[in-house]
Amino acid sequence: MPPSSSSPPLVPLEEMLFEMGGRTFQYDKVMVLDELTRCTDLNNRAVRICRPPMPGEGHKGRIKVQFLVGGVSTFPKPENLFELTPERREALPEADKTDVALYEHTQKSCLGVDMVTGGRVYSTRGPTTTTTNTNA
Repeated sequence: MPPSSSSPPLVPLEEMLFEMGGRTFQYDKVMVLDELTRCTDLNNRAVRICRPPMPGEGHKGRIKVQFLVGGVSTFPKPENLFELTPERREALPEADKTDVALYEHTQKSCLGVDMVTGGRVYSTRGPTTTTTNTNA
């Protein structure tokens, strides 16, 4: 999503969606890469959704993802990306489980993406979820 003069300055991650292969994907969402037939060593790994391919990039019909462990990027087909269910989370390698927990913790402080600079914006006050004081 390139910035434009009409783009809001800060877009929440929940609103950064794109369609691919009949499915909707959310920018930065953690998913599990699995059921690959050629690169089976990459199966059952945690990845974050990055973006659809850029024009002329040569990955039509695929999605750019980044492995949480190692930070390497690849372009799998949408049918090889699965929701991070409790069962899939439990089956991840230990290093992936650790990185998923850390990633999820840091994302709690993410306010969104600055569409002018293109970077994530984080709160310095910690998680952005609000809590209600029930002791009042």
